[in-house]
Amino acid sequence: MKKNVNKNVLFIGYYAPDKVFNSIVRNGINNMSAARQVLEENLLKGISSIEDIELNAVSYIPSNKQINISKSSKIGDLEIIHFPIIKGSLLSWIRNSLKFYSYLKSSTKLETSVIMYAVNPVFMIPLMILKPFRKYKLTTICSEVPNYRRYKKGVGSSIKKAILSFFNSKFDKYVFLTKSMSEVVNIGNKPYIVMEGIASETQYIADKEPRKNIVMYAGGLHSDNKVDVLIQAAIQNKNIEECVICGSGPQEGELKKLAAGNSKVKFLGRLSHENVLQLERQAKILVNLRDKNNILTKYSFPSKLMEYLSSGAWVISTKLDGIPEEYFDYIEPLEQNDVRNLSDLFDKLLTLSEDSRESHAINSVNFLRECKSIDFQAKRLIGFILE
Repeated sequence: MKKNVNKNVLFIGYYAPDKVFNSIVRNGINNMSAARQVLEENLLKGISSIEDIELNAVSYIPSNKQINISKSSKIGDLEIIHFPIIKGSLLSWIRNSLKFYSYLKSSTKLETSVIMYAVNPVFMIPLMILKPFRKYKLTTICSEVPNYRRYKKGVGSSIKKAILSFFNSKFDKYVFLTKSMSEVVNIGNKPYIVMEGIASETQYIADKEPRKNIVMYAGGLHSDNKVDVLIQAAIQNKNIEECVICGSGPQEGELKKLAAGNSKVKFLGRLSHENVLQLERQAKILVNLRDKNNILTKYSFPSKLMEYLSSGAWVISTKLDGIPEEYFDYIEPLEQNDVRNLSDLFDKLLTLSEDSRESHAINSVNFLRECKSIDFQAKRLIGFILE
């Protein structure tokens, strides 16, 4: 990093304390992403540990009048200021935007570097008003392409996408999940880096005993995730002892009907992050399937792959455009989401020894530690926004 660079950083995101996060999801206020929650927490931990960086953080938390949200929370010594916004309330939206404007005037310094996780108009409007005077340097972690964001069809959907695209164009730098995102979002050809995720766990924990032939999926139960293919392959394969499904979604009822009467398929619903990690460390094979024909696979990275690779299990994934080629040194690629192909791949991996699996697991974790760890990615991000 250059000398005499202002090292004041403001992080704007959606992080919520675990108790609040679980309450929001449980009460159906917002289907908050567990992957985003983990990514933000890791980034905040990493940035706050960098010497000479003065980090402040604020968080947009969707709420209702029944949930008690404190004014702030902490990750280590870092205080995160909360902006609880009642879903569907324009008054709450305006009130918090004005509150953030006051916060910026009183709590930020000239040329502060701002990192915003996903564009958020509540925070962008005050930033744009004050930017000419405060000379903020704005960077966004672009988690999705506005034009492909899922909204209910109608005029309102087009307006929302246009607003998000407008605000997205006002950033000075971008952090994209995939290189393809730059082609459709970065119309001004501004500086960008690709950072698909952060690995929380980078230490391999050796198993005390051989793992059972358990195959597992953790994530949303949507048709694009091809969980039906996984279930059929697991049922047909005589070597698979259990097929564990963690998550919820609109396809849940259909998938349960598909597995009805077969005791090896177990639906565990949406579990805590800690419980999911524990189950992943017990499985022998972890699976990530996606519909390759869905254009969104070019503009997204399956964050579960970071957790999968740190679990010690074999990892199978559909070969997607959004997954960098370097990952396939550690992941078994599935070219076609076909029941027979997937079952054959199960057999291939299950014939390998436990020593082979452990050796592969150690190599996978070493890859994460060297290239995707919290410290590595946080330093890379800060180096980029301050250069």
